Amino acid sequence: MLMDNTLELLVITDSNIKITRFSAESVNGEKRNVIEAQLTYNVNRCPYCESEKVVRNGSKILHTRLTELHQERFEMKLYKQRYLCKECLKTWSARTDIVEEGHTLSHQLKRSVLHMAREGITATGIARICHCSPSSVIRIIDEAVELKSRVARLPENLCFDEFRSVNSTMSFICSNCASGWVCGQNPFFESRP
Repeated sequence: MLMDNTLELLVITDSNIKITRFSAESVNGEKRNVIEAQLTYNVNRCPYCESEKVVRNGSKILHTRLTELHQERFEMKLYKQRYLCKECLKTWSARTDIVEEGHTLSHQLKRSVLHMAREGITATGIARICHCSPSSVIRIIDEAVELKSRVARLPENLCFDEFRSVNSTMSFICSNCASGWVCGQNPFFESRP
């Protein structure tokens, strides 16, 4: 019952995850709570060849970083069930929705990184709070932000002009002659007397 409450507190809703052990460790003077859990479920068919000759084939350990709870670091050591198809001899692991395949940062942790980035916290500050690298923080932000794509092609007739904008800065504007649609605008950041 206590283990189920821990999953509820960490907002882990996968019913196939069962906690086997909970421990607190100290690594390099930093306390971290480690949840050991097992992910297993019954598989009736092979996802590759649809054969019913599927057997369990050991487990694979996945280290997942979870969000903080009461300013304490939480990690999950997840033993994922491996399966083997006797027909095509292919293997695969049990899947969960708390983390992407091949990743270690949970979806919750990624959401908290994005929330902190919206609040204006620096990448190194977010990395220190979330216990991950600054490059991971930047990668998460880059994956979430959709950049505007460039114009695929320019119109047949262009109007362009160079003009003085704010604080004597020269700017460039380009528009479609027929519709007046602005194709591009580029500040030069150049001061001219």
